[in-house]
Amino acid sequence: MNQNPPTPTLTSGPVGPQLIGMALPVMVAQLIVLVYGLADSWFVSRIDSQATHLVSGMGLVFPLFFFFIALGQGLSTGTASLVARALGGKDDAALEKAGDSALFLSLGGAILVAALFYAFGGQLVGLIAGSSLSPRAVAAGQSFLFWLIPGLALLLVNNALAGILQGEGRMMVTFAASGLSVLLNLALDPLLIFGCGLGIAGAGLATSLSIAVSTLFLLAAFLRNPANVRIRFRLSGIKASVMAEIARVGAPQAGNMMLLSLGFVFVNYAVSSLGEDVMNAWALVGRADDLILMVAYGLSAALLTMTGQNAGAGNWDRVKTALRLATLYGLIASLVLSLLYILLARPLFSLLSDNPAVVEHCVRQVAWISWSYAGVVASIIINALFLGLGRPWAGVVMTFLRMELVLVPGVFLLVFSLGKGMNELLAFFAAVNVLTLPLVWFWGSSVLRRARPAADITVMEPAAAE
Repeated sequence: MNQNPPTPTLTSGPVGPQLIGMALPVMVAQLIVLVYGLADSWFVSRIDSQATHLVSGMGLVFPLFFFFIALGQGLSTGTASLVARALGGKDDAALEKAGDSALFLSLGGAILVAALFYAFGGQLVGLIAGSSLSPRAVAAGQSFLFWLIPGLALLLVNNALAGILQGEGRMMVTFAASGLSVLLNLALDPLLIFGCGLGIAGAGLATSLSIAVSTLFLLAAFLRNPANVRIRFRLSGIKASVMAEIARVGAPQAGNMMLLSLGFVFVNYAVSSLGEDVMNAWALVGRADDLILMVAYGLSAALLTMTGQNAGAGNWDRVKTALRLATLYGLIASLVLSLLYILLARPLFSLLSDNPAVVEHCVRQVAWISWSYAGVVASIIINALFLGLGRPWAGVVMTFLRMELVLVPGVFLLVFSLGKGMNELLAFFAAVNVLTLPLVWFWGSSVLRRARPAADITVMEPAAAE
């Protein structure tokens, strides 16, 4: 029997404060991760302040890093959706098996993908680089990836544990784990990169060690203070139908993120053909863009939990209110942060690079597209609605249309067929982001209007087709 009192659900009370209360820890955690990412790039750039191959090499690894993030997000959202809907629908059988099932699923995935990436990761980095980047950039990326793989594998376990906490609405524990990971990483980066003389490999090892400590922290939190879901490390706690439900929602979300990753592989290939300075700037700004996207991550995590619990309980008016408020908050915050980002771009990127050409590329990129991220923020938030309802395929279709059918062909047409440069690429990205906003809002509203009564939704059974 569970010795601890259950976590209160989110099926009553004021929606706005509950959304903000759950979103803020996630946003702060994302801000901490952003600071770490920029600091990581800064430490690597200090190895040789005039070189561009080191940060460009890290940029080559980002799509592969994103692959692991995709798998982790799939586990996290699948688990969070199951737990939230089970809490709202008072499905004790699913809650009883969720912990061990999620842990088993994540451990199996971690071992499999780590083996595959050790076997083929080096070749993938070379493939992404194409023929435009220097061999030194490719070698730097391969070295970084080799030491990063153990941490990325553990990231799957980390995300499964975080998904349980998210489904329960216990965001502060995941916030503490993120903060611990980032602080440790910031301490280890200079020690391993410079003190131990590992160079860019030290940055990868620092990340792996920090993720390992964060994962142990989350695991200890379950053992010390379990709430609705417990981990018992028993085979009897693993249930195939629970893992199938996690996979049913999580696999499409992982696929959704992988579509983004695949899309960015092609986009990175096109950008790298414009020169190493441009690729260096693209990699730096790609990390700093989380200044705006952290709003979407926080609100989407809150909306998924709010949607799952209230859909499970049949409180559809609260789901609609939560969607409206989360989107409104996201749009306002993203526009305010984009203005701040534009104003601070030059001093920020001057800290990260001593190359004037790279800094100029960064400042231009921020000015062109940061304000348009309101459309991306809205798409992330509305995808959380789909996941909370247990209807993940709508988000996959949304991403496929935007990335694979519009962005990638458009980028290749501009760069390789029409011979255009970065200005045209940035204008194209901004236009697609702006058009995304009304389209995803219409799509999300339509799916919500057609949502079937909660009495027909069971955690253990697949939801109706989209």
